[in-house]
Amino acid sequence: MSRHHLLFMVRWPEAGRVKTRLARAVGAEEACRIHKALAEHCFASALRVPETEVMVCGTGAGIEAFRDWLPGAADYWQQDDGGLGDRLERLFGRAHALGAASVGAIGSDAPMLDGKGIGLAFEALRRKEVSLLPAADGGYVFIGTSRHFPELFRDMPWGTGEMLSATVRKCARLGLRVAVGKTHRDVDTEEDWLLARHALSFSHEPITTEGNTSQ
Repeated sequence: MSRHHLLFMVRWPEAGRVKTRLARAVGAEEACRIHKALAEHCFASALRVPETEVMVCGTGAGIEAFRDWLPGAADYWQQDDGGLGDRLERLFGRAHALGAASVGAIGSDAPMLDGKGIGLAFEALRRKEVSLLPAADGGYVFIGTSRHFPELFRDMPWGTGEMLSATVRKCARLGLRVAVGKTHRDVDTEEDWLLARHALSFSHEPITTEGNTSQ
C-alpha cells in the first residue's frame, strides 16, 4: 500500500464545457486544447510523486475514456453528481477507506505545481492534519488530509477568492492543525495562460473529442 493517495480531479476535454472564462478570450476550441495540454502536464507531474498512488477522478465522460486518455494511474473513479464539495467529500472518504496514510487532491490546471511540490505538501501531513497549497486567486491548488474530515468540504465558498481563508478558519474551529505551503497560479484567464505558457515552454496540439463516452 502506498503511503499517499492523490486524487487527480479532471474534466473531459469538450469544447464549451471546459475553461469557460478563458474561452471568452481565446474561443471554446482553443480553450479546450489548452485544458487538454494542462491536464496532461499536471497528470505527468502527479505520477512523479514518490510513494503515491494517483486516482484519476473524472467527470464529463466514462471511466474508459479517461483510462485511454491518461494511462498509468492506479485507478480511475467517476466524480458522480453534486457540487464540488459533495464530490470531494465522497472521494476523500473513499480514498481514506483504502488505508492510505494521507490523501490529497489537485486539479488539472496548476502547471507550476510539480511532483516535488506535491510531495512536500504530503510530507507536511506527518506533522499536521491538513495541508494546503494556496492558489494566487484565493483558492487552493492542493488540499491534503491525514484522516477523513468531511466537514472541510461542507458549506464552503467554492469558486470564490475566500476559499483558502475559509478553509483555514474551519480548520481552526475543528481543532485541526494546518500547514500552508507555497502559493501557485492556476489557469483560469488568458493572462494566467500566457504566464504559464512562457514559464513552462510547452505547447499543445489540436485535439478531437471523437469517441467521448459521456453519458
